[in-house]
Amino acid sequence: MSKKLVDAMANLDEDVVLSEVKELKEKETAPLEIIAYLQEGMSIVGKNLKRENIFFPSLLCQQKFLKKPQS
Repeated sequence: MSKKLVDAMANLDEDVVLSEVKELKEKETAPLEIIAYLQEGMSIVGKNLKRENIFFPSLLCQQKFLKKPQS
């Protein structure tokens, strides 16, 4: 499990997310496994939104970043 990727995604840390995804791809990690890590991180983002630990406008600002790991 890539706890670092999950945590980076949960914290919307673009640089770490992109670095970790690149590293996992180089290690030939299955794409669906990488997506599962990203989904787990986004689940935490959703919980934080619900608890109002982060706000929707800040999430919207990260929209472009959320699409980058897919490339």
